[in-house]
Amino acid sequence: MIDVGETETRQFSYLELEKRVNRLAHALLKFGVKKGDRVFVLLPNRVETIETILACYKIGAVYTPANFRLSGEEVAFLVGDTDPTILIYDTTFSEK
Repeated sequence: MIDVGETETRQFSYLELEKRVNRLAHALLKFGVKKGDRVFVLLPNRVETIETILACYKIGAVYTPANFRLSGEEVAFLVGDTDPTILIYDTTFSEK
């Protein structure tokens, strides 16, 4: 898998990707995410998004994405409406 970012290009084998997904899945479980829980995600299009989708799939959580171009008010509405167990976001969106 190749992730072409704005400043760098990263390359992962499928084995490396699986290890990263497993680590995230275990971290979600450690934070109390259970099967059927919503995981709200505000990430740009990059490998971490795919890892989050696959980690949610592995533990039976509901991947709940938001478009990173939404305003802070729109993101706040979606968080309130979806009632997620956890938020996963890029720190560049901390203001939202």
